[in-house]
Amino acid sequence: MTLLRPDVAIAHKTARATTADATLIDTEPAMVALYVLVKEDSQWWTAARQNTLVPSAK
Repeated sequence: MTLLRPDVAIAHKTARATTADATLIDTEPAMVALYVLVKEDSQWWTAARQNTLVPSAK
């Protein structure tokens, strides 16, 4: 997480695909997500989120 100011942050995260029982399908990330977080009354809230699928290298 990167603080842009004391009450605004961005977070960049990757995710991997799994089955319903949490078995990994791929070893490489299947998605990249970017979150914009804002702090209001000592609570962090998600203000925006954007997910991008990563194409497989097949």
